Order: sequence, then C-alpha cells, then structure tokens
Amino acid sequence: MDMTKYTVQEEQMEWLNTQTFMELGVSESKVHVKKVREQDFEDGVGEVVTKPVVELSLETNGQEYAWVLNKTNTQLLIERYGPNSLEWIGKAFKLRLERVNYRGTMTNGIRVAQE
Repeated sequence: MDMTKYTVQEEQMEWLNTQTFMELGVSESKVHVKKVREQDFEDGVGEVVTKPVVELSLETNGQEYAWVLNKTNTQLLIERYGPNSLEWIGKAFKLRLERVNYRGTMTNGIRVAQE
C-alpha cells in the first residue's frame, strides 16, 4: 500500500456553494476544471461517505473553489465529457443557481447549465 497519500496535506480551498453566487450577485458563472478528486465526508449519522470534488476556478471573480458533486451534476458531467474525470480537466462550462428539490424540500442549488 502506498502510504505517501497519508503524508500529503490537502490544500485548503474555499467551498463553492449557493452563498458564493449570492455574495457575488450572480445567478451563473463559467468555470474551468483544474482537478477532480475524492474526499471523505461525515454524512450526519456518523457514517463516512466518499464523494467527488471538483477543484475549479470561477470566471466571475477568478478565485479557485472546491465543489462537491451530487449525483445529478455528476451525471450531467458524465453525459457531456465522459465517465473518466481525467477528461474533465481543462474543460469550461457554466454553473447556475437554480431551485432544486433536496430531500423533499425546495431550496437553492448549483447545477451544471445546459449548453
């Protein structure tokens, strides 16, 4: 087993979320994919789940963010760029703020915009 992955400190990056869009006063922005990785999160009931995280730059302000993919956005990116996330690096697309159904409640969410 390669143990070096346990010695590398992940760079702290600000998380992209709906608040980011609201603070910038925009409803959509073009983004550029820098890296795709996996990260472990606690799911609220003590279980650890691994989710895909896209490191990207937001064209609106030029800042880099980490964005956790949900199933819907993952599927949209697979349909557009294929299932190998290495093929996503360098791609540019728009993200938009939309009303979405999250566990039965309508809330603001970030979606990959249609081309």
